[in-house]
Amino acid sequence: MCRRDTERGQSTVEFALLLPLLVMCVGLLLTVVAVTQSQLMAVNASRNAARAAVIHTGDDAQRAAQAAASASTSLRPLQVTVIARDSFMTVSITARWGLPLPFVSALLPPVTLRASTTMLREEIGSFP
Repeated sequence: MCRRDTERGQSTVEFALLLPLLVMCVGLLLTVVAVTQSQLMAVNASRNAARAAVIHTGDDAQRAAQAAASASTSLRPLQVTVIARDSFMTVSITARWGLPLPFVSALLPPVTLRASTTMLREEIGSFP
């Protein structure tokens, strides 16, 4: 009976010691999920931009790619680069993204997201 009285509050102290670690683990998990989701958004934007760019030529390809990328993602600012080589077009997207949780963003710098898609150029109205 005496032993029981000396251990009162032990579980509360253990919980108080582990709570910050638990909160940090949950915050890290949420940050990883948010970064992964944003990277997938960047990949999707590069695919949409490449689709728009392959059916246009010259400066129109750059404008079409920029418009398609901006319309398909909420990541800002977006840098869209279109490179035409032979019969292929490569569209690269770069976006800087700040971390959503304040205590995590204080520890880590903003994340730079990059995505690139290469597609075969299409000639509208031509058949093989």
